[in-house]
Amino acid sequence: MRRRPFYLSAPGDVVALEAEAERILDSSPSHAAADLLASRRDISSDLATMLLYRACFRGGNGGFLDELHALPATIAPLERTPRILIVPGLHFSRHPETGADGSLVAGIVSQLGAKVEILRTDPRGSAGENGRCLADQLTRMMEESVWVVSISKGTADLRAALGQLGGWPQWLSGWINLSGVFQGTPVADKLTRPGLRSLMMQAVIAAGGIASRNIAEMRTDSHLWQVPVVPPTPERMIHILGFPPSWSIEMRIAHHYRWLTEHFGPNDGLIPLRESLEYPGRIVPVWGADHFMRAPDLARLVYRLAHYVDRNP
Repeated sequence: MRRRPFYLSAPGDVVALEAEAERILDSSPSHAAADLLASRRDISSDLATMLLYRACFRGGNGGFLDELHALPATIAPLERTPRILIVPGLHFSRHPETGADGSLVAGIVSQLGAKVEILRTDPRGSAGENGRCLADQLTRMMEESVWVVSISKGTADLRAALGQLGGWPQWLSGWINLSGVFQGTPVADKLTRPGLRSLMMQAVIAAGGIASRNIAEMRTDSHLWQVPVVPPTPERMIHILGFPPSWSIEMRIAHHYRWLTEHFGPNDGLIPLRESLEYPGRIVPVWGADHFMRAPDLARLVYRLAHYVDRNP
């Protein structure tokens, strides 16, 4: 009988990985991390993930992370009363244990003094359907500036809504993408290839990024990504993304992780990480978290983000 592994690999030496990644980055100051990975064939997948992770702490993004990490991660009241809207992810009502319902974010920011509302979406709806629903809600309720937090597939829903609204509206002070599907996933490309068995077409991506009945909308060439996202400044668009080594990937998305690693390099089990460094805005990398974002210190990050929003109305 074939042995089924509990994990993709045994834990690795993260200290050695970090030191080697820093050495590579220091020795190639004129090359972007993505270019380095394209030119080097001798880098393991875990080292490649660490290299991209450490690259986030350099340049303008590094300065942003220094500012963010200096903010309180405690129950300290906010100075203002910011308004924060939350767009939940896939299956948030049936599986609240995933965190896709936004209750963690809502609970923390509300107890600090923010005005919070979780927007209405269909937990099994397509990004296009939910985008129309969100666009209608946002158009009717905008009387003051807001920050929006979108979770997993909720990011695709919100981007679809902004596309229908014609781009970044004036009332949107900032957008926090929490482990979201920002511009599709190659996994959807794979599952919608011509000739693929209908059984696979009916599958639901376990990572919470794709609704089975409208999987084609989550392709990387979907019309939903045609309207560019242009924040007023990079600091107004924040992407919180997991940078997992192989030993921290949940086995239910391991097959996606392995396929993406082979064809696209480092990934979170659903999203290639190399492309994320080109997203508009800033990246907040979370080492050891995959697309499910089960990071032990996620709450501390949410506290810091609440104070960041408070200081950037």
